[in-house]
Amino acid sequence: RPVTLTRLDSTGFGSILYSNYGSVPASFVAGKKYLFSFYVVKATQGIARFYGRPISTAGTLPGHEQRLATEKPRRVWWLVEGASASSVYQLEDPNAAYSSGAPRQAYWFSDVVSAFTGEQTDLYVGGFQIEMVDDDANDGIIIVGDSTMAGVDTYPAFSVDIRTNGNPDDYRSLQVSRWLEMELNCKVFNRAIGGNSLDNISSRWATDVTPIAAAGNAKYVIIQGGINDIRLHFDGGDDAPTVLANLKASIESLYAKAVGDGLVPVFLTITPSPSIYGDRNDVRVSYNDWLHERFALVVDINHVIEAVDGKTILKQVDYANDGVHYGPAAKEAVGKFIARQQFWHLPRPSPYQPMVASSDDSGAQISLNGLNLLAGTGSPEGAVTAPVGSLFLRTDGAAGTSFYIKESGSGNTGWVGK
Repeated sequence: RPVTLTRLDSTGFGSILYSNYGSVPASFVAGKKYLFSFYVVKATQGIARFYGRPISTAGTLPGHEQRLATEKPRRVWWLVEGASASSVYQLEDPNAAYSSGAPRQAYWFSDVVSAFTGEQTDLYVGGFQIEMVDDDANDGIIIVGDSTMAGVDTYPAFSVDIRTNGNPDDYRSLQVSRWLEMELNCKVFNRAIGGNSLDNISSRWATDVTPIAAAGNAKYVIIQGGINDIRLHFDGGDDAPTVLANLKASIESLYAKAVGDGLVPVFLTITPSPSIYGDRNDVRVSYNDWLHERFALVVDINHVIEAVDGKTILKQVDYANDGVHYGPAAKEAVGKFIARQQFWHLPRPSPYQPMVASSDDSGAQISLNGLNLLAGTGSPEGAVTAPVGSLFLRTDGAAGTSFYIKESGSGNTGWVGK
């Protein structure tokens, strides 16, 4: 069935976009988990970002979940917990249960860029769906590491989970963690700190990681680091075999901590640095090879950003002045590459089904300058009539059959899957 999309054209659209589920007959069940989902298309070139938060806290920045809107239709979603028949809990404190917050009667979505820069927001949104998921549904990912993951923020600054680079919070400031969060539609708790060694991460694990896991708010922990360890140990006079042995021992310790906290550990390879050369770079390469041999879930981010010549620096296009820290292109590429790994098992919404409400606004198509944007099950070819240039989102599609463009004809044929 087609999805109605409503145009939101304003500055700071957070003041007008929210889900009002008071007319939905179904009631929430206290303690049960739910996914809120909807479709979004950006009407103008570029991207827009927004996040979930309670409508009663419009003047502050709680929440951990940025989402992305582009010119290609996307479905986005958030995980909440039932508080009563007519209200839900959002996660407000990563170290506490959902129920530690206040019950809410509306769920708030605010455009990050327009809220802080005054830019015009122009989006089409619709197809809101609320559905119950498993009681143990968990969409949290913790990241621990050094400055390549922390970016410009220093944890525990409040902005780490919400915004990523002071004022303004624009496209260029996005860190790896935010791209990962937006691509997977999950919560990412960035607990990376610049200058940290693996031993530093181990020493603060009980404070920065264990409480989130104990509260049941994270399923995975991404462990990144090693650049500072190689530098510090070599500068301290250790030889290559000793440095490599120390790296392995530190990682084994972090692995044990993760498993002990009930988390699934994911490891990232060490990326190049101008300070890691000769024997030092040999240790880096050997360590990365060992990671793949030792652990099941390893993401080789070198594949994305390592220069071909010499393998001791990042690709020139991804420099951030020093060849170690990621520039905007590298942050986006690394975040998306991590998100594309096939091992993630996180909550996802079911195919869209219009909600039955007192006023039905979910069953018609929306016309954009005479064109149609529709959604439903099955192929539109031979079934859906629309003018050339219309779009169709197939909710039960697969690769090549989930997005259709009407390329010819005025009837129900001429649809081409992309």
